[in-house]
Amino acid sequence: MDHLKWPSKFVTSSLSAATTLHSLFWTTATNYPHNLAVVYDDLDQKCFLSYQQLANFSDQVANGIEDLFEHQTVDEVIGLYSKQNLALLPALLGILTSSAAYTPIDLSLPTCDQDDWLDRLQISTVIVEEDLIQDFKRLKWTEDVRTKKIHGPNSINLLLVRRMSHTNQERKTLSLAYVLPTSGTTGRPKRVYTPHQCIMPNIIDFVNQFKIDNSDIVFLASPLTFDPSVVQIFIALATGAAILIAPDEIKIRPRQLCKVLFHRNKITVFQVTPSMLYNFGNDLIKSDILSKSTSLKILAIGGEPFPEMKFLRNCYHPACKVQIFNLYGITEVSSWATYYRADLISDDNIPLGLPITDTILEIYDDNGHKISQGMGVLWIGGKRRICYINDENFICDKTMRSSGDYVRKDENGFIWYIGRRDCQIKRQGKRINLKSIKEEILRKMPSVLNCHLIADENKQWCRLVAFITTSLDRSDYDEYSKTVIEIRKNLKGVLSTNSNPDDVHVVEHLPLTNNGKIDDKALLQYHRLNFYADYNQSLLQYIDTIWKKCTNLDEQIEPITADEATFLSNGSSINAVRLVNLIEDWLESKYSGLKLPKLLDFILHKSFKDVYRYVSGEIANFIELNNESIAAIEDSKRDKRQLIDNNSDLETSSSKRIKFILPSINNQINNMIRYVKKGNIMETFGNSKEVKCDVILDISNKLKERWRAKLYKCIDASPLVVIDRDNSKFVYIGSHFHIFAAINMDSGEILWETILGDRIESSATVSVCGKYVIVGCYDHRVYTLDRTTGAIVWQFITNGPVKSSPLTDPETGLIWIGSHDHYVYALNITGKCARFRIDCKDGSCFSSPCLGTSPRLLYTATLAGTILAIDPDNGNIFWQFHCSRAIFSSPCVIPAGICVGCTNGTIIALDNEGSELWHITCNQPIFCSPVFHKDRIWIGSHESCVYCISIFGKILWRRETTSPVYSTPFLHNLGSQNDLFLIVCSTDGTIYIMNALNGHVKIRHHLGGQVFSSPVAVGDRFLVGCRNDYLHAFQLS
Repeated sequence: MDHLKWPSKFVTSSLSAATTLHSLFWTTATNYPHNLAVVYDDLDQKCFLSYQQLANFSDQVANGIEDLFEHQTVDEVIGLYSKQNLALLPALLGILTSSAAYTPIDLSLPTCDQDDWLDRLQISTVIVEEDLIQDFKRLKWTEDVRTKKIHGPNSINLLLVRRMSHTNQERKTLSLAYVLPTSGTTGRPKRVYTPHQCIMPNIIDFVNQFKIDNSDIVFLASPLTFDPSVVQIFIALATGAAILIAPDEIKIRPRQLCKVLFHRNKITVFQVTPSMLYNFGNDLIKSDILSKSTSLKILAIGGEPFPEMKFLRNCYHPACKVQIFNLYGITEVSSWATYYRADLISDDNIPLGLPITDTILEIYDDNGHKISQGMGVLWIGGKRRICYINDENFICDKTMRSSGDYVRKDENGFIWYIGRRDCQIKRQGKRINLKSIKEEILRKMPSVLNCHLIADENKQWCRLVAFITTSLDRSDYDEYSKTVIEIRKNLKGVLSTNSNPDDVHVVEHLPLTNNGKIDDKALLQYHRLNFYADYNQSLLQYIDTIWKKCTNLDEQIEPITADEATFLSNGSSINAVRLVNLIEDWLESKYSGLKLPKLLDFILHKSFKDVYRYVSGEIANFIELNNESIAAIEDSKRDKRQLIDNNSDLETSSSKRIKFILPSINNQINNMIRYVKKGNIMETFGNSKEVKCDVILDISNKLKERWRAKLYKCIDASPLVVIDRDNSKFVYIGSHFHIFAAINMDSGEILWETILGDRIESSATVSVCGKYVIVGCYDHRVYTLDRTTGAIVWQFITNGPVKSSPLTDPETGLIWIGSHDHYVYALNITGKCARFRIDCKDGSCFSSPCLGTSPRLLYTATLAGTILAIDPDNGNIFWQFHCSRAIFSSPCVIPAGICVGCTNGTIIALDNEGSELWHITCNQPIFCSPVFHKDRIWIGSHESCVYCISIFGKILWRRETTSPVYSTPFLHNLGSQNDLFLIVCSTDGTIYIMNALNGHVKIRHHLGGQVFSSPVAVGDRFLVGCRNDYLHAFQLS
């Protein structure tokens, strides 16, 4: 298409003459048609669009929209359903050119929230990236629609989807550019309708302030749901500069992002939140962002309080020429309202700066009076700086919006940010400011890289929680642990008593929202997951845990020997109240109705031993009076997982391969492989002969860690080890960070990583042909990946999270897996279809299937307590057995039938007809899956022990552990019955190597985090995942 046919009515004589966002673009496209407009780089390849290509494609989209509307005036809001890639800008510009406004649909939200957003805006038309159409069809909105396809360059295709029946949108008085949600931190997100006239001052002012020209490259750092993205896009499109786009999976990985930004593309303008900047760490900021040779010209920082000047000075090379700006604004008044160029030499603190064109700033005190000097709440507005909020249809000129931020205006007219109104909390009768505490920590503690504070409030107390990052290397675990202890101790010396955090977490990085701001919800979840002690602990363990956490004591102290020390010698009265509440919570969970009126007095004035004796004595009296022991326990597994389930919007939903081919196994795949999964499973495909292990364990030695592989978040999945014909060993495992990785078992080198759509707790299996690995995911999908490259070759979509681990049927090649949608599926991965879909009717399938050979039956279980036997050749249910409680445990085949654990505390064996053979009753729930060998069964329990049971139901031995055993033990046979070892992991991170025949503990080792992953051993090496974000590999000999 000749560019002379473009819509010339939008072309203006100059930048200042433009009145709409798209007129900026069409003017530039006319002046610079051959300039590079968009670069997309995912580290595998780079793709480009020139201004002429972008204009042609955008014009096609606009014409397609006008056709859908039968060439009537569009003038409404159109949805945009796309990832950040080359399809994004043609769709956005096409919408604007058709005189419509756009609203991006947040792909990270659950489908119900996406539907809600479309319904609230009365959206009738959505532009969908073709590759995402299957995801989009999951929305209820897609019923009764018609579709038009737009073909673009580089195989980019867009679909225009319009509802056949729809409600007409309410029109706004002013011409709209886009509609965005607010963050929703204080409730349901507000709808902010932004007119062109409101955002245009941002574009024009920052083009001038940053001196943008057609040689610049601007990085699109923000998601489209965050209004700074508009500024980033259009300061480039207004000047003939290029926009660099990187996929989300690159953005969340600092080293890869630096490679894209500064090594492969040489960006010149980078707008970033302080949290995103901190996440790069000192080394990358010094070497790439603020170095002597950096390509960067402008670093604009906004969205959160400006970073500490000492941090920037420390990173800034003396010869660096980057200009650093502080930006401030609110979504309700369209992106940025002020700017200030920081001087790293003379500025110690950074003010908000000057208002941009047409922007008015006013300050009101707590009584609602406007003030010209002093402290108050900042309000922002202006004659043209007007956005509509929710259902507003008319707004008066110079309407002002509250920022919710406290500021101070000094005698020189400078405005200084103090903090959010909601950053102030009342604690111990006094009001404190979290921002001030953060600044004090950063100023007084050089080893702290970044810090963030949140308040964890309930009816009984307000806990102040600090999250701290350091620049220290975690690979030196001992040194790192010492430093962490020192940081926690030193905090007391630098802060006042009232400002001292109740709890301190030293973390590797602070989690960010899609907008690049610190994610308070994720931090609160992390705190609650890691602070609140497990109700399944014994009384002594529980009191010990909460005592140390409330008083920040060294975990190595042996409290029961501290007879002379007052229980709360290191705490305050507020800690005493907290301890009383925590102990009473524990008692209520086990001995409902038991009251301890003297507990506060004992905590304040007695020793640890006295407190323990008092509580245990009162429990004994209570039991005697009631003539029974009440042992009702909290389901700790369910509670901890529910905290995560309720915050599923914390993660990105991308599913893109992000690393490289695996050269060491390329061209070696064959149908004669072995694989090892949790338990004691060694499966062989093809005709390969199993190689016996000649390794002899020297169990007198301690464990030696060979390597650890970082997967960025908790690893609850269990590793799959695949052994090729040449005895090469490869590990496959996923984490809560959405990463699924292949790792060389010998060296620990990560060979490839693939980002899936959500966190991964499912443990993988390998296909019969050996070419593929299969794994379930929380995004409702079962993924089939190329074992060589990590490329996703097929996704099967269920209607619920997939936590079950898949099973490969060696006879048919089918993959069996359960889903939380109450179905078990048999998948044909070569035909890319489901062979069977079996309705479990009343319960989600968390349990993983197992396959018996004589008779040939597939067994699984549900959270409704149902055990099913299924004919794997026709999909018919052969029999069902019902337990009284949920089953998380996976069935294990034994000679007479199967064995499985139940959360009602029973270990049950059933015969091949579904009749009970025997059962054993334990004192706590069973989440662990049993392991069988010859005539014995091993299984862990939440009563903090491991059982060895004969196949006839007799307990042969019972070994206590330091905490509940959730993961499946691994039975390791090194050649003879006398070399049978059991590897057990308890949830507190303790690893036990036991003699499987008598339960004697040979080796005990503690990891730096909780363990829900099941260990897997091959030869003299075993692997286990941990909630410290690492997969650990240990050598036994």
